[in-house]
Amino acid sequence: MSEQQSPVPMSVSSGPLEFSLPDDVTTIYANAAAVTMSSEDCLIMFGVRSPSDPNKVSTKAHIYLTLSHAKRLQQALTRTVAAIEANLGPIEVDPAARYNESQSKPKTGNS
Repeated sequence: MSEQQSPVPMSVSSGPLEFSLPDDVTTIYANAAAVTMSSEDCLIMFGVRSPSDPNKVSTKAHIYLTLSHAKRLQQALTRTVAAIEANLGPIEVDPAARYNESQSKPKTGNS
């Protein structure tokens, strides 16, 4: 299992936010997302692609944000991804390239 990173605060307050995790919070997995924006807010939909049809996505959650909060989320994600890439190397976003890269790596273990 991968190591959990500390959340990057997105608050305009003077100190870090202290998040609590109530028992009724649901954790979901998503491998697809879509963003829709209006002049007032931002909607991010998270879902899981169908194994039989990768163009079909089952929506698991959707979150509305103010535009200013969406921008702070973007900044927090940018900082977090930059820190991870500085530590582990570039993250490939193209699935075909990721697959080709994993196929070209030497196998390890007892062969």
